Amino acid sequence: MAARLLHACYSQPDRYLETSDDPFVDGAPDRTEPPELLEHNGERGRAKHDRCADRRAWTWELRSTEPVPFDQLALIHVQPNQYRDARAFVRDLGAPGRRIRIEQTRGGAPAGTSTLYRQSNVMLGILLSEKGE
Repeated sequence: MAARLLHACYSQPDRYLETSDDPFVDGAPDRTEPPELLEHNGERGRAKHDRCADRRAWTWELRSTEPVPFDQLALIHVQPNQYRDARAFVRDLGAPGRRIRIEQTRGGAPAGTSTLYRQSNVMLGILLSEKGE
């Protein structure tokens, strides 16, 4: 499904991974379904509304009224000082035969939305390369 959505929204699907300085502009899709998403989000949305979601929030957001199980968890992104806790968490999940990667924030960057955004291109790239997409 992800591959189909990327090809539907991007002339070059790898652009989804762009994460430099501006989350409203980086990797903005060429087209959306519905098209109005481009008018009220990203760079255009920021120009109209001042505060709006960056383009990742509205391209992949999922909401669930039920608890989300961790049975499909593939990667955890943590600060270096939380690596041991993440390993314990993965061990306690008891997911035999399934590898859950634990990646540390690069350059000692503190965890936070801007760090997660900037480094998400690396994390998503890791996951996509492991799945062969």
